Amino acid sequence: MSIEQDIWIKSTDFNEATDEKFDDDLFHNFGDMEVLFRIRHSHDGIPAAITCEHEGTNGIITYVDNTDEAKTIVNQTINHFDKLQINYFLATQYETPKFKLNVDINEIRDYLKSYSQKLNNQKIEEHNEHQLETARKTGYIEGVCECVAALGDNHTLGKKLLSEMGIEKEMVIKYANPKTYKKLEKGIFTQKQEQNNELTNNIKR
Repeated sequence: MSIEQDIWIKSTDFNEATDEKFDDDLFHNFGDMEVLFRIRHSHDGIPAAITCEHEGTNGIITYVDNTDEAKTIVNQTINHFDKLQINYFLATQYETPKFKLNVDINEIRDYLKSYSQKLNNQKIEEHNEHQLETARKTGYIEGVCECVAALGDNHTLGKKLLSEMGIEKEMVIKYANPKTYKKLEKGIFTQKQEQNNELTNNIKR
């Protein structure tokens, strides 16, 4: 029975060397070398696992956050080495290429692991950037709200300041200090709500 290439199929084997039970298998040929990529799904807080095997050799397990990410890493690894082979064939049409055609299973494993680490580093950077952006917004909105609170009953000027700074009530609730928000809630936001209620009643009449 021929093995279908480049399609994820349900895994039925148990990897005794790594003590892992995998869920999905995918076979791909790199030139004359057939490689088996295997994935264990993430579940109950346990990360997904990836490995690749060739001629019965068991690969190093790489762990990632979830199953979709694991499949993305496998696809990227396949695309990377397939592109190298395409470039090789194109190069042979004009000159002797300065790189080899056949890839080694260890090169594939190293790339798979390094690419998963690259994705992980990107997620850490994005998380840190998000935290920094939140800190910026918090400081900016809190500063403006403190200025508005200091205006006391001068709600006209307070509303103008919030409007010019592009700050809405929802943003104040989310980012401002709760004590600062309470001051505005009893003042400028209360007046605004009363105006909205009056406008609604006039429309109903």
